[in-house]
Amino acid sequence: MGGVKLSNLAKGAAEILVAVVILGCTVTPRIVNDSQPSFDEGKQNSGFLGYTADGSAVITSNALARYNALCVRYGTNFLVPVRPGDGVQPFTNGTFLIDAQHNVDAQKMNRWLKEGR
Repeated sequence: MGGVKLSNLAKGAAEILVAVVILGCTVTPRIVNDSQPSFDEGKQNSGFLGYTADGSAVITSNALARYNALCVRYGTNFLVPVRPGDGVQPFTNGTFLIDAQHNVDAQKMNRWLKEGR
């Protein structure tokens, strides 16, 4: 009878140990909740000024600088690496156009940055 109690005790301890190991190894990503856009050139727009008819985004020089920095940090994480300046061309009044695909890539890289990757 004493052996049965020891066996149940050992089984319970083993189950607890397995649970601790499994839970201890689980990595849960930090959830990022944006509350408001950042200021760029005195306006709270994060450097995003709007879209053109073809889906390109109009961005400021500060937004371009952030995009280029993100490309340096995360650009190799894509199947086709994204380099600084990819998908960007000068527009009017010192602004720039970033094509739709690279704009999506920029948003993804920005999310990675906020998640602490």
